Amino acid sequence: MMPRMEPSESLAAKLLVARQSETAETESRTTDLLLQGLVDRLPKPNGVWSLDDRAKWLRTAASVFDLVYKAGDDEQRGISVAITERNA
Repeated sequence: MMPRMEPSESLAAKLLVARQSETAETESRTTDLLLQGLVDRLPKPNGVWSLDDRAKWLRTAASVFDLVYKAGDDEQRGISVAITERNA
């Protein structure tokens, strides 16, 4: 004879909890991979890194942050990266 399961222990409830946990874990892993990939693209310290490549990396970072994080509801602005001339 099989033991009787309480409603809170139903298979459907267990599957739902497992799926929610799996979804949260997958989203967390995806975020970590995007950010880790971005950091992995940084050159070694004291290496040569052109301004154009720095700007490209920073623009990519801004895009990744837009994908990974939400801005406040009242924030209707964007982030831009520009190379400017130094004032001597």
